Amino acid sequence: MQSGRLEAPFFTAPANSVGLTKVPRDFWEAWINDHKEFEPVKKGLIFASSKKKRLLDEADEKSDFKSGLERINPSKLPKTLEQVKAGQV
Repeated sequence: MQSGRLEAPFFTAPANSVGLTKVPRDFWEAWINDHKEFEPVKKGLIFASSKKKRLLDEADEKSDFKSGLERINPSKLPKTLEQVKAGQV
């Protein structure tokens, strides 16, 4: 890893996986400051570390957190949603 760069998972994806993105440290610090009220940041779902092992450990610790972006089981849709088949729109 280059000095001055951080790896940051920007979201927790379905199936307990993470996205890792390398960003310049100054960009990260400005972005996180500008978005501190963003719900995924407030919930700790967006975070950074200069150590990859620490990043992966933190992602593992948070693997049960709900982001609101989890997959929906099409056979158990909420009553307000309805499945649309290809070509139906």
